[in-house]
Amino acid sequence: MHVLSLAFPVLYYLIMGYGVYVCWSAFRASRKRGWLLVGSFCFSAFLYLGIRQVGITVHGAPKKRQEEHVLAADGRRVPVRTVRYGLPIFPFLLVAGLASLAREQARDTVQP
Repeated sequence: MHVLSLAFPVLYYLIMGYGVYVCWSAFRASRKRGWLLVGSFCFSAFLYLGIRQVGITVHGAPKKRQEEHVLAADGRRVPVRTVRYGLPIFPFLLVAGLASLAREQARDTVQP
């Protein structure tokens, strides 16, 4: 099980790296800008990896998650849960790129 927990992240970055290569090759061949948007989605994995490493270097290793507690009226400690929402910027770029490619493909198919 330990081997799989190490292999999956490495496989993820290999697949995303191959995705960047495929999108760049497709852009050079067709000059359709949608490939750059799809490629930016694949490149985002490396961007997040770099940002995370800079954060660890500047602030140190992240501490284990600690629960926050507030005091209730009777003096008991009540855990507070926080909900985080992520902005899906890179999935939006993926969908925008695919929509652009579909639009250009439809236009190329109609014109002989």
